[in-house]
Amino acid sequence: MAKLLNPEELWMPSGQVSVISRLEVEKCIGPTTEPLQLLSGGHANVNIRIGNDQVLRLYRRDGAIAGKEAALLQKSRKSFVVPEVIGSGDGFLWMKYMVHSLLEDNAEIGAALGKALAEIHSHSYKTAGFIGADLQIEERMENFVTDMWDYLCSFMDMPPKRVLPSSLLDEVIEFFDSKIEGLQDAAGLPVLLHGDFKVSNLYWSDQGKPLVLDWEFAYAGSALVDLGQLFRWETSLAFEEAFQRAYQDSGGRLAAQWKYWVGVLDLINLVGMLYKSTPDSQKSLDITAKIKTILLAG
Repeated sequence: MAKLLNPEELWMPSGQVSVISRLEVEKCIGPTTEPLQLLSGGHANVNIRIGNDQVLRLYRRDGAIAGKEAALLQKSRKSFVVPEVIGSGDGFLWMKYMVHSLLEDNAEIGAALGKALAEIHSHSYKTAGFIGADLQIEERMENFVTDMWDYLCSFMDMPPKRVLPSSLLDEVIEFFDSKIEGLQDAAGLPVLLHGDFKVSNLYWSDQGKPLVLDWEFAYAGSALVDLGQLFRWETSLAFEEAFQRAYQDSGGRLAAQWKYWVGVLDLINLVGMLYKSTPDSQKSLDITAKIKTILLAG
């Protein structure tokens, strides 16, 4: 059976960490003789497997995020699973390792993810914004769509890079500007967002439910964000239809032509990733092609 398409797994991470400091690990969890294995790591965080059944997540960019992610992992849930938290502190999160496998591109997985994402989005907010360890809004957004528009326009003030030609950025900004009114209607009310709900963070657990990892980017905003990340790359029609039915049956709201609008909003993420990528890398080529596909859709 085919796996869910995920070009991002082939991208070379920027700032990849190759050395594990046992001293740094032991400052968080205490003395250990267990073998250490680097699972992933870059500028934002490092994930280290300790022995067979533990994982330590070290936050490089913002240690305070550990509290928010720990709180999200400890919320009760029915339709999906997350790693069990062993302990946490400033700049680290200590969890149990969960056995998992890659997701298949079929109706069963589509339905399971539809239920899972609807459950995540069932937590609503009065306003969009960034949340803290208490999962309440710490920094509100005045208007989600126009704030995203402002972020997109901010790239015009950044140092130019060959990987993001000004001609392409201008085309994206003009396109997005023409869609703001429609996006306002499609965005819906603010909900809890995973914030990085892409195939790289989704697996199948040995408990027969989706495993959802990496909650550090969670915030309150439009459900279109998570939907756009999940459907960034092509899926089968069976997966998409089963997802849609399960998401809506479980209380999730989908706007008319939702697949179109999630692509439009995902331009924000795509431009941000492209700006940080290396010219002529597979990452930059894949993202540029995706951006052009969305623009061509009109």
